[in-house]
Amino acid sequence: MRTTILALTLLFSLTANATKPVCIPGFGALSEGTDPADVVSQTYKRLWDELGGNRLPADVIAALVKSEKPFDIPETEGKDLFLLRKRMKDFETMVNDAGWNTPKTRERLLSELGTQAMSVETAAEEQHVAVQRSAKPIEIEIGGNTIVAPDGKVLVLRKSDKAPRKVGASINEMDHSYDVMTGKVTTKKAGYQPVDGLIFSPDGKMAYFSTKDKVSQVPYANGFFNWAKGKALKGSKASREQLGLLTPTGRLVAGTEKHPREVFNLKSGKAETIDTSGLDLYKKGEPQSWTALPGTDEILLSAANEEKGELWVGKYTVGAAGELTPVGAAKKIKISEEGRFHAAPGGGTVLITDYKNALTLDPVTLDTRPLVKLRDNQNATVGWDGATLSPDGKTAYVLIDPVSLGRDDVRKTKDVMQIRHYDVATGKETNRTPLGLNAYYGPRMLPDGRLLLEIEKSDVKQIIYP
Repeated sequence: MRTTILALTLLFSLTANATKPVCIPGFGALSEGTDPADVVSQTYKRLWDELGGNRLPADVIAALVKSEKPFDIPETEGKDLFLLRKRMKDFETMVNDAGWNTPKTRERLLSELGTQAMSVETAAEEQHVAVQRSAKPIEIEIGGNTIVAPDGKVLVLRKSDKAPRKVGASINEMDHSYDVMTGKVTTKKAGYQPVDGLIFSPDGKMAYFSTKDKVSQVPYANGFFNWAKGKALKGSKASREQLGLLTPTGRLVAGTEKHPREVFNLKSGKAETIDTSGLDLYKKGEPQSWTALPGTDEILLSAANEEKGELWVGKYTVGAAGELTPVGAAKKIKISEEGRFHAAPGGGTVLITDYKNALTLDPVTLDTRPLVKLRDNQNATVGWDGATLSPDGKTAYVLIDPVSLGRDDVRKTKDVMQIRHYDVATGKETNRTPLGLNAYYGPRMLPDGRLLLEIEKSDVKQIIYP
């Protein structure tokens, strides 16, 4: 055994530059009674540390543990670990020759790798939080209606009183693209712009929007709409403020903020009427809100009973002819009748908020988990349209206004609004972002994980928070 230990010492006494000898503590003094698993573990750890194993991401280390092959270091994009991979394979050969590659030894190495993965993940999270807290918010000095595109551009549409052109009503004479990474603003002449309910296709190449009496589509690329190739879909002249995509069947649902009215076939452009008059859900209360569930042909509807202070939620499949088929029974939600839906772009999570509460709703079971519950005797409220979800649906951001102010009141330092961060899986608050003395509304997520807020009573300022 002493011969083997000496060989290990000679083989692994070189660092990554392969020129400078390094003493490996304890090897020279090992006796025949030493546990081989201890010898292998110490050498493995020293190799790992000296040759860059701690530069591997947590998910790669976790995959290594799952493979149950601790010596097979995977190739990782952007990480030059050739020497580590080579030395680990040499090490494995010597451990095999010594008869030390036992289940006990491998279990020991895998356990220590698991601990390493958790350590790397924790360090990455701490670094992310530190960057968030240290970075300063960005103020955009351009105004108008703001839209966040899938490619990360913040699209700003300036208002105009010009006459309608082509599809829908022209409410803008210029549109602007703000690149949140470079800060560059680009302006481009435009023929017409959308008014309400603008959403994008999953690939980000097509935008759908509504005007006073039309639903239209227009191609999108690199910060701008190709208005010349826009076209109207064939529907009724009814007013619509909200849209939702049913991606599996290539359809678009349009309606008011309270309930859906039509479903469009995006291939033919033809619309079918959605009749909600006979729904059992609407016998429990008045239509309150709705949302399409991303990646499905299903929508959520809610009905409010103001007298009882109840909110009921039901899930429905939208049929080819616009018929609604219930999926399971409707459920009563522990929130006021003013609850609003906020669906995660990637699916899997839905937020419901009113002025005093925010909770998550599982779109499969319709079960809920409370996040925010403000006391009725507090002035504090959840800001108007004051919640959003991260793209993966794992984090909820809720805008909290600590005091209700009148029109002529002035905010004090202690009255600043804040964004509270919640872990959707646990319901626990994980962070708070204090805002300024302005009033803010409409938080939306940028694709890189930052928040975009608008300042109330301002036509020019948008704030991006880290």
